[in-house]
Amino acid sequence: MGFRKAICPRCGKQNEPLCSNCGGTSFFGNPTNFNLTCTRCALTYSEFQCRTPGCDCLIGATLFNPLVPAAGCFIATELYGEDSAEVACLRSFRNRVLLTNPIGAELVRAYYRIAPSVITLMRRWRPVRAALQSVVALSVVVVRMAGRRGRPKTAGKKLRVP
Repeated sequence: MGFRKAICPRCGKQNEPLCSNCGGTSFFGNPTNFNLTCTRCALTYSEFQCRTPGCDCLIGATLFNPLVPAAGCFIATELYGEDSAEVACLRSFRNRVLLTNPIGAELVRAYYRIAPSVITLMRRWRPVRAALQSVVALSVVVVRMAGRRGRPKTAGKKLRVP
């Protein structure tokens, strides 16, 4: 399956995915988790480094994957910026939790369909932006708390063995 070019959010240049392991440029997409897999060495990627010299931005594989509808900017990125901890937290949740099951993957697809329209509304009306900022901030808190809850209570503590 072919892939599409993606625009780097930092430098604005078009990119094609490149396998850092074998230099391959042919990939196939996974409809479940949206990652791309190199057809030469079978290494799977969730993101690729921008190929523009001097730009160290990571571009999510979803932007190259033809199985994912092309979309411009997303809500958390619009609110907090590409490299923010909040965006990283939500992306990690998407990749580890949502994209690992069919219902979660369908939710992600639906989000990709509606997010561009939501971004347009956010840019036009400050109250919409403020409301979404509250919702996204609460979502980040919940995702972080859920991540902590999954850890053993002894995490980070030394255990005494009698």
